[in-house]
Amino acid sequence: MVPERLVLLTHLPLTANGKVDRKRLQSLYDNLPRSQQQQETLSETEEKLAQLWGTLLGITPHIGRRQGFLN
Repeated sequence: MVPERLVLLTHLPLTANGKVDRKRLQSLYDNLPRSQQQQETLSETEEKLAQLWGTLLGITPHIGRRQGFLN
């Protein structure tokens, strides 16, 4: 597998118990801006399917071709 992008962190967010706080780690990644190059161009059919699934699952504004939206 090839990662979509790499993020450099000075330290990992930890819980009160000293374990890696996975929710905060994910939110750090989710809040990063996406460059224009990373945004995919979808075909007309893919765009319609993405809008349909986005509406059904309450995901906005866009579902990408490689996004794992069922987690």
